[in-house]
Amino acid sequence: MAGLARFDARRTELAPQFNAQSGGESEFLGARTKRLNNFFMRAPTTRQMAIPPILLPSESAQALHRDAFFYPFHNPGPVTQQGSLWAVTDFTAENGATRIVPGSHLWDEERQPQAAEVVPAEMPADSAIIYAHNIIHGSGANSSDEQRTAVALNFTLGWLRQQENQFLTLPPEKARE
Repeated sequence: MAGLARFDARRTELAPQFNAQSGGESEFLGARTKRLNNFFMRAPTTRQMAIPPILLPSESAQALHRDAFFYPFHNPGPVTQQGSLWAVTDFTAENGATRIVPGSHLWDEERQPQAAEVVPAEMPADSAIIYAHNIIHGSGANSSDEQRTAVALNFTLGWLRQQENQFLTLPPEKARE
């Protein structure tokens, strides 16, 4: 992937931005997870892709959830979004690999997964996982001494409003660059 070949430059450019962050805003977002919003404005090399949080050591697991709560559809129901996570660093169970519950997109909303149904999406750097928005998932706890970094790209049907509008967060003069 052409974008994956440029991760080192992006990491270098974004490091001061992430280092300036104090950590998570809530238990759901993670007390030790650093998230960088409006990064298109902050770092020119990121303008071709979206880089989400870096999961730092000692971060607790994110609550298992579906991304389907943004729209008024009930599960099981139509797939209106696809999520993808591209591993910048290795995803391991120890460093908080995203946990997935295979088949949960077919469950009704009341069914909760058993521990044995939850699996870490372990993968080497430069790999990706693509999943339906209504599959139960969540970041794992990072019990290692290393950070886990990913690029999250989500795709929504054209007739649904996106959650973040990059046209509004990046001024036209910066977009022209």
